[in-house]
Amino acid sequence: MTLDKERYAGDLAPIVMDNSAYAQFILKVDFLQTRVKEWIAEVPEGQVNTRVILERIFILLGKQASRNLIASIRLARIGNTLPRKKSERFSPNPKEQLKQAIVCEEFCEARNYAGSDLAFLGGLQYDLLLTNLTRLKASREVQNAFPTAFSDGLKIAHFAYEIGARMGSFPHSEYAFSAGLSLGLGRALAYALYPKEGKVSYAGFLAEVEKKNVMKWEFAALEERARFPLRPVELSALAAMNYGFLKRVEPAIRFSGEAYYLKRVQPKLYPLALLLGLAENGAAGIPPTPAMLEGLKGMRLPPTIVNEAAKAVSGKAKK
Repeated sequence: MTLDKERYAGDLAPIVMDNSAYAQFILKVDFLQTRVKEWIAEVPEGQVNTRVILERIFILLGKQASRNLIASIRLARIGNTLPRKKSERFSPNPKEQLKQAIVCEEFCEARNYAGSDLAFLGGLQYDLLLTNLTRLKASREVQNAFPTAFSDGLKIAHFAYEIGARMGSFPHSEYAFSAGLSLGLGRALAYALYPKEGKVSYAGFLAEVEKKNVMKWEFAALEERARFPLRPVELSALAAMNYGFLKRVEPAIRFSGEAYYLKRVQPKLYPLALLLGLAENGAAGIPPTPAMLEGLKGMRLPPTIVNEAAKAVSGKAKK
């Protein structure tokens, strides 16, 4: 469930009313109980309007806290940690439940980046994934890989925003950060799908790549495609499609390393796909591919924007 930038907090009530489970658990939140009882006591017995109570809750909390509460309920439902008895209360803990989402939102706010709301949703994908992995009792290998995958995604997102800021106006530019962030999801999923004990190991593949001193990245690109039926970039796109927040730009994520495939079939997503490919390479210290440089040339953009973005990310940009 997303919260539109201009949505008044009270307007969430009719949305939540469409899902009785959300309404039920919002009314069970422990720190709201005193207020809820007061509001119920104001009306004659049997005439309580749940929608009015919800409106008052959301107005009291404000837009951001209301969004966090709804997201916390969703994660608790996935993790099977919601109260099961009528008498039990729900104790949301957004700082822990929405840890990655809040980190991403605050990352953008601290730098005065536009689109912190989309950054929140991009980070929320990681919180949802981690909740699912925990519920499924993922291996220690996967759990240990998750923080690195998130860190990688955040670095790609940082590059993506800085490159996008130098590309001028283009369709879906507001998704640069959140879509870049999504590219780390596939890396976390790759550890789960291709474990160490499996026939094909993602961790083993990365270790092999690190040992290469010559043609390292060319080897990585060719071998990744040859060894893994679903590559991390494809897993990232599947995750984005599944969670739904970035469904609109899923093809740009999927073809981020091969943006030229979208140039004719989905031209409005082409610039974003090109940007994401540049950002992923830049975050890993890999030079742009010839196809990426050709893409920049076709858009009449200088290749120097990548170096400028790298300096901005490292904090060495001219002020």
